Amino acid sequence: MEGKASAEEVQFLEAYYKAFDLKGEYTDKLSEQEFLDLKGRIKRKTDDAIHEYEAARKSLPGIGKLFRYGIAASLLFGLLIFAYYQLSPRPTESKQLAEHIMPGRDMAILTLSNGKQILLDSVDVNTSLEEEGILISKTADGYLSYQLLDNDATNNPSGAIAYNTISTPEGGQYSVSLPDGTKVWLNASSSIRYPVRFDSKYRSIEMDGEGYFEVAKQLGASSSKPVPFIVQTAMQQVEVLGTHFNINAYGDEDRVKTTLLEGSVRVTPSGHSGESKILKPNQQSILRKSDANGSLEIVEVESSSVIDWKNGNFIFDNENLVSIMNKISRWYKVKVVYEGHLTPDDFGGQISRSKNLQEVLDVLELSGGVQFKMTKDTIVVMPEKKTN
Repeated sequence: MEGKASAEEVQFLEAYYKAFDLKGEYTDKLSEQEFLDLKGRIKRKTDDAIHEYEAARKSLPGIGKLFRYGIAASLLFGLLIFAYYQLSPRPTESKQLAEHIMPGRDMAILTLSNGKQILLDSVDVNTSLEEEGILISKTADGYLSYQLLDNDATNNPSGAIAYNTISTPEGGQYSVSLPDGTKVWLNASSSIRYPVRFDSKYRSIEMDGEGYFEVAKQLGASSSKPVPFIVQTAMQQVEVLGTHFNINAYGDEDRVKTTLLEGSVRVTPSGHSGESKILKPNQQSILRKSDANGSLEIVEVESSSVIDWKNGNFIFDNENLVSIMNKISRWYKVKVVYEGHLTPDDFGGQISRSKNLQEVLDVLELSGGVQFKMTKDTIVVMPEKKTN
């Protein structure tokens, strides 16, 4: 500190700093927990050694040189290990597994009224296929254009309207243009069932999972009134005339959430005595499955965070951990289990859905209070370990 170091002290300092250049020679077989334990022991032993040295130097001045080299020798091995992890952390087996789990992609299955299934992601851009009077083509911007070629060809002889279903698996998403021009984006593990020919007075589809809708306005054949568009889920009905909205109605979630971005919608609980609610832009209705009365709660939201998935992102805005992990589970096709006592804190952060799984988990760990471990296709969620 005063520029008066002896030759022995200089040699000790050089050995100290040289230790930080020697990495990975002794630590390759250490597990993450072994490293944490060893790190604590090194700190305690180093502190003890320094205290012993100071006490010995004061009582026995002649011992200084010999004891200094003893400390140097004991520190070198500890510093080798410490430097390796602090300056060049090696990925654990858990992180390596997560880094190899890639995000989902555009893929879906079209099930025709006769039961035949078509893998929609196998349709090349700017090409089309015709199946039972349906023209399916994929545009350059990735939309699947769904057009009816012959109204009669898709009807049953009995006159009943034929229905088709588009479904996305875990790790899948898809965007579709329905015969009336309505655009639908489906998130992972979602589906819509719709008629191949909409009625001139009434348009209705069924949905499960999560979907974002941009409903095309359509006038009735014999009037100037708009034809209503109805989205039916297991627990509610949403009626629109022409608007942009998002519905989250996964079967494994306790809440069904409808969020309006533009226009207006009427939300009506199914099979309950709860009253209908009309939403305004940036409002969200929440229907809890556990509520026997079927009451709708209306809250103000930031709509951009609700349709983050449609725009290719994860945006966690004070969101609870279980909800976040459900999203991750569907997109990366992994299971989630919980261990230990997790605090009910909300999390924040933003990252692209195109990143690998480990990069997404790193964002959550930065929020604090939680850490993750991968075992094959399962994420283990644990409280953050506190180190001294």
